[in-house]
Amino acid sequence: MAKNSKEVQKKADEKRAGERTRNWSFIVYPDSAPKNWVEIIQEERVPFVVSPIHDSDVNELTGELKKAHFHVLITYSSVKTFEQVKE
Repeated sequence: MAKNSKEVQKKADEKRAGERTRNWSFIVYPDSAPKNWVEIIQEERVPFVVSPIHDSDVNELTGELKKAHFHVLITYSSVKTFEQVKE
């Protein structure tokens, strides 16, 4: 049985807890992010890249269309914990 995205994210968060790294990646769902999410990242003055919108991805197990999303990579000048990045 496939895990739902919240279970997968929770497991990833637990695995990464306490870890410090300069590079962080995440997924942004346009329908649940602030309209100005790119500007919010820009205000942090850190290098980042955003993929084109992924609105045609198909779940290999179910054949269903995945929810539209962007992939984001942020690179800080020093290591950060997950908690620091969330702030």
